[in-house]
Amino acid sequence: MMNADPRLLWLLLLTGLCACDPKVEDTALPPFGGDEDPLPITDDECGYTSGFGPPMAVSDFESGLYYNNRSFLASSGSSGAHLGIDIDAAEGTPVRAGVSGQLIRHRSSDGYGFVAVVAAFMKPSTVWENGNDDETWTDSYLTIYGHIRGTTGLSSGDSTGLSEGDCVSPDTTLGWVQNDAYNGDGAEHLHYGIRLQSASEAQGSSTYWYAGYESDGARQYYADPIDLINATLYIEEWATESVDYLYDLGILSSDSSGYTDQYTWNRASVAAIISRTLNLDTTEAYTLCACPFGDVDVEEDWYAHDVCSLTWLTYSDEASPFRNEAPNEIDFNPGHMLTRAEFLKVLVEAYDWSKVSSGASFDDLEEAPESLRNYIHTAVAMGIVSDDASEFRPNETVSMGEVAVMIHRAIENHGRPTPDETDFSDDPNSQCQGGW
Repeated sequence: MMNADPRLLWLLLLTGLCACDPKVEDTALPPFGGDEDPLPITDDECGYTSGFGPPMAVSDFESGLYYNNRSFLASSGSSGAHLGIDIDAAEGTPVRAGVSGQLIRHRSSDGYGFVAVVAAFMKPSTVWENGNDDETWTDSYLTIYGHIRGTTGLSSGDSTGLSEGDCVSPDTTLGWVQNDAYNGDGAEHLHYGIRLQSASEAQGSSTYWYAGYESDGARQYYADPIDLINATLYIEEWATESVDYLYDLGILSSDSSGYTDQYTWNRASVAAIISRTLNLDTTEAYTLCACPFGDVDVEEDWYAHDVCSLTWLTYSDEASPFRNEAPNEIDFNPGHMLTRAEFLKVLVEAYDWSKVSSGASFDDLEEAPESLRNYIHTAVAMGIVSDDASEFRPNETVSMGEVAVMIHRAIENHGRPTPDETDFSDDPNSQCQGGW
């Protein structure tokens, strides 16, 4: 679709306006997915997204998922590698944004038929694996939705009412899956792509900057959406009750039918969730506490007050969920993904449980950093972790389902304690107790 072989024949698509046979092939059409039109966006024009959700309701996904085996980087002959995934879906299936951001393209596009592109920004920066298998840190994204239409019917019906430049939310309907005649590239399906750049960066680095197939090494700017999709479709059954329980309490922002634990389950996200669990936003310290970290901006970062207040929540032992007994760390590293053992340290310190040094009998306990082993023992003693399994896997990244289950158990067994003034450090640098 980008820089394609000139012999490649594209389906002519004019979305309801074509007076000719829509199946007629036209070799004169250019590769799709690019333009040099002005962008309506300025950075964070529409705020920041808290994460990524699926581009359609879970119930609308076909069992086979892929249309025509078009996975990420799948070869399509002369078209090159596929820069997204093609999702098998019935005609008329609503396509939603799945992110908060700005709609920067919502128009007819050769090969796509009709395409929507949303520019999203997310704090903190998160790490993705790009098409070259390299880790890429970014806070700027483009989500691309191809082969859709702007009305519920083929050429009539309800319209999205959207215009380029509009702000959209995760549940905003961007369009509906187009039928095979006007689709632009085969039978009914949705092309879904994730580009790891801002709109201006993408337009500056690629001619066909929202294309579906590769040219000029563009795979370095794209990530495989399938991990995100699978995380949404296949949240483990054992975790759904806990996810929904925390959603009902307002601790999680999505229930088990629309949540994903990919790319956003990091120190910043955990800080926000622990803060909500303890109702920290109802305390004076929530906005008073200073931040000792150079990479947390109290004025700009949505998670700043959660991080700052939890950092100085020391109770009587001067240890806190996000600060060691040692001198203050320079950086908080908000995008760092927590391991299972690291998360237990946060939870145990947040609840101020007395730490114990025995009780857990996992075969792999010695694999955990020595400074974190007592937290595993304590979590077992407090009924947060069961040691029925032979292994704990302390150094594996903790998942959303695991976090939800552990917090669910903490609340059911120990409630939701709200700290008072004396639970925060009286260190003059903390400023937490000023004004109480």
